[in-house]
Amino acid sequence: MMSHIFLDMDGVLVNSHRSIIDLFGGNYDHVMSNWPVGKYEIATAMGYDYGQFWDRIRKEGVEFWANAPAYPWAGALYEMCWKTAPIWFLTNPIGSPGCMYGKYEWLRKFTNNPGMQNYVMGKHKYLCSKPGSLLIDDNEINCDTFGNPLEGGGKAILFPAIWNRNHEFANDPLAYVAKEIEKWKEELKEPHRIS
Repeated sequence: MMSHIFLDMDGVLVNSHRSIIDLFGGNYDHVMSNWPVGKYEIATAMGYDYGQFWDRIRKEGVEFWANAPAYPWAGALYEMCWKTAPIWFLTNPIGSPGCMYGKYEWLRKFTNNPGMQNYVMGKHKYLCSKPGSLLIDDNEINCDTFGNPLEGGGKAILFPAIWNRNHEFANDPLAYVAKEIEKWKEELKEPHRIS
C-alpha cells in the first residue's frame, strides 16, 4: 500500500548550489561544468577546505536559505508527487538555526501554504522508512539506507545529479523520476509472496 512520498529539498527542489557558489563569488556555470562527476561534496567541487567552507555557510541567516532559487523542474516534480501520494518534505539542515528556519520559510512560499506542517528536518532519513513509503533524494547514502529492508522497507529514487551515480540522467531528471515512480506504483500492486 502506498503511504507517503518523502521529498528532499537541496539538490532536488532547491538550487542551494547556486546560492552557495554566489556566496563564495564563484561562477555557477563554470563550477557546474567542471564538477567532478560522482563527487557529492560541493566544497570539494569548488576546491575549498571542508571545515572552513561549511563554517562560512553556517554564518548565513534565514534569508540565505529562504531565498534560494528553486530548480526549473521543482513545481512539476512537486505536482507529479502530489498526484501520486501524500508528500512530506524531508531535509537535512546544516547546524544553524538560520538554515532550519530559512528552509521552513522556503517551503511555505513554495507550497503557498503559510501554515504548512508536512516536513521533517534531520540527518537520519531512514528513520522515516516503512513499507509503502518512497524517498526522492540526490544523496546516495540517504537512498541506500532508506531503501534497505533492514532499515524499514521503504523505496528510494536517487534523483539524478552530476554528483551522484545517476549523473547520466541529470539532463532530464524529471523523466527519470517519473519512470521510477511508475515502477514503484507497479511494485506496490504486486501481491507479496509467502515463502
